[in-house]
Amino acid sequence: MSSKDYALRVEKWSASEQWTSEAEELLSRVGLKALDKVLDVGTNTGRMMQLAMRKGAIPFGVEKNAAARYLAQQNGCQVYPTINDAATQHGPFFDVVLLSHVLGHVNDPVDMLWQCVSVTRHGGVIGLLGPNPVYDNLMAPMNALTGYKGDATIQHSIGLMRLQRMLPPWFNTVDVFYLGEKPKWLPGSLLPESTRSRLGVVIRRSNPVE
Repeated sequence: MSSKDYALRVEKWSASEQWTSEAEELLSRVGLKALDKVLDVGTNTGRMMQLAMRKGAIPFGVEKNAAARYLAQQNGCQVYPTINDAATQHGPFFDVVLLSHVLGHVNDPVDMLWQCVSVTRHGGVIGLLGPNPVYDNLMAPMNALTGYKGDATIQHSIGLMRLQRMLPPWFNTVDVFYLGEKPKWLPGSLLPESTRSRLGVVIRRSNPVE
């Protein structure tokens, strides 16, 4: 699949009602305010940035896919190829850094989190959203029968589960939330919210480091 075809495939997903609902919830959970400076990592064609802009925020993006980056720039968004490029330009500048369905697509999710740390201002937050490994484990028997292969990856699960251990003590987890459906082959009323298909985490940079 070419980079342009992949960008258009993701763009189609990000135009869906489900994606929009998840994105709106993530922006709400990070407490996005007007004039907040936002960095959306893995922004694709800039849908998340456009949502943030409508709320009065000042959005920037990171996207390694050149075709997607070009489309985002055509939509009036300022997009960098890497987090390091954003850091070079701005340093610890951003009030909010977002990673929605990103950690599962990188080789070293912990390193990516540290890169996000480098561009988050003191008092700023990092918001993550992705597949919930609890949901995937519960769905494994049904998926084995049907042959379905989900989007969740080992890298993403490790990235979120190791989050609190890998980040320094001056980062605090301020919110953990769940979105999406519960496993359909089990009685939904018997399952807690933590079994939903999406897991979100919000962490805050609390104190300067000397």
